[in-house]
Amino acid sequence: MNSSTELEDILHTIIEAAKEYLKVKRVSVFLLEGDLLKMSAFVGFTPEKEVIHRLGEGITGRAAKTGKPFIMNSKTATAAQISPNEYSASSFMSLPLFSGKQIIGVLNLTDKDGDFFSNEDISIADFLAAQCALAVQRNRLYQEMKGAERIKAIGVLRASIAHDIRNLLGIVEVYLSLMESGEPETLVEYINAIRQEILRVQGLTEDIMLYTKEHIELNFASFNICELLAEIAKQYNLSLKHTDVRVVFISRHDFMIIGDRDRLFRVLFNLVHNAVQAVEESGVVTLHAKELVKAERAVISIIDNGKGIPKPQQAGVFDPFVTSGKTYGTGLGLAIVREIIRAHNGSIRLRSAEGRYTVFQISLPTNSR
Repeated sequence: MNSSTELEDILHTIIEAAKEYLKVKRVSVFLLEGDLLKMSAFVGFTPEKEVIHRLGEGITGRAAKTGKPFIMNSKTATAAQISPNEYSASSFMSLPLFSGKQIIGVLNLTDKDGDFFSNEDISIADFLAAQCALAVQRNRLYQEMKGAERIKAIGVLRASIAHDIRNLLGIVEVYLSLMESGEPETLVEYINAIRQEILRVQGLTEDIMLYTKEHIELNFASFNICELLAEIAKQYNLSLKHTDVRVVFISRHDFMIIGDRDRLFRVLFNLVHNAVQAVEESGVVTLHAKELVKAERAVISIIDNGKGIPKPQQAGVFDPFVTSGKTYGTGLGLAIVREIIRAHNGSIRLRSAEGRYTVFQISLPTNSR
């Protein structure tokens, strides 16, 4: 139960159990922020506004300040013992939450059946208070680790993206030099090659933008997926003209799908780029598309006869910051590919044999979102 990182959910689960097992009407958890106690979870009532107690005020505040439990049954409770911010109750138990020796909050239980907390009730409440404290500790540790990882990740991204953009702009500079000395008929090819490098730079910046978003927004429209694949193959072959690598597109017929064309271009461009890198000096990258009419699905495969992906690495290729042996790169490409495909209600899977081939197969709906 305490492995959950959703603190509100886990606290609610604990206090629901406390309410049912201890037969109380209301349970709440307050967490300490500076000298204020703020209600973080509650059950059995719905507060009209945010509930906050000052450290030392009322039963809740005194439990947090002294580190001692306050237990009041119907025979001992008096109105003077309850602060104006606390609801009145004939029975009230307030238990401090500890992280080591530090007080981090309070667990409150009120209106016990029979208006009397027994020693057994107190022991059970102590155990539940310890569970609440443990949940808070683990959540805070998780957030600290997450923050540290993100800071580290930002540093990695800055360094790798700066390097990649410098390299890509260097390639553009080479093409511009060739244009100055080249024949007029070659200008179109060089312009297209420059355009491709610019698309790569745009792709790097889009990786960052997509990675930092909570969810991916899509602009759905009907378009010819085969025309898109043919366009990508043509663009890539221009830059591969003086190499022994070729990108081939195969499909029995053209067909339409409903999706975000720009996002899917990014997906397919990324996968083709990886495949071209995998075949290194010579080889073939094959793009294959087929329509499963009855299933209303499109199946797109990107196949290369390159070096393959070692078996131990295959399970993590879609995880962020995994570069599969690349010297440079953000490690976000395949993670974002998967997120875009999922946003389309599609799926992607990998098959690879080291030293022989790699296949990325995408399944997308054709007629529905």
